[in-house]
Amino acid sequence: MLTASRLTVRAIVVAALVEAGLRAVKLPTLARVLGVGLAASAGRPAVSPGVAESARVARAARFSVALWGRKERRCLREALVMGHLLRGSQPVLRLGVARDARGVAAHAWVEVAGCAVAEDPRVLAQFTPLRAP
Repeated sequence: MLTASRLTVRAIVVAALVEAGLRAVKLPTLARVLGVGLAASAGRPAVSPGVAESARVARAARFSVALWGRKERRCLREALVMGHLLRGSQPVLRLGVARDARGVAAHAWVEVAGCAVAEDPRVLAQFTPLRAP
């Protein structure tokens, strides 16, 4: 298990790669390079219990993406960083959509073994998962 500081440094490096990758290649390609699968079905995930390692990885991913100055719509970047850091657990990137007051909202999250990692179940309940392209 990585120390908190090494995990954070690794997350910062991966966040830089994610920023560059989102500008240079299509999402399926970037996800594959990062070792994150794309969800093939549109099923709703279970929410994972608060696993300590997942929480550590989620904090590091959120911190690393925040360093790039993103204040909103960070979930895709955070999910890609988190997925890469959890790649030994065969993470899957899930995308979902919902209608809100502004029109359509989108959200991205990571699942491991069919369970959403470090997500609020009330937030996930608002989104309809999409199938991978």
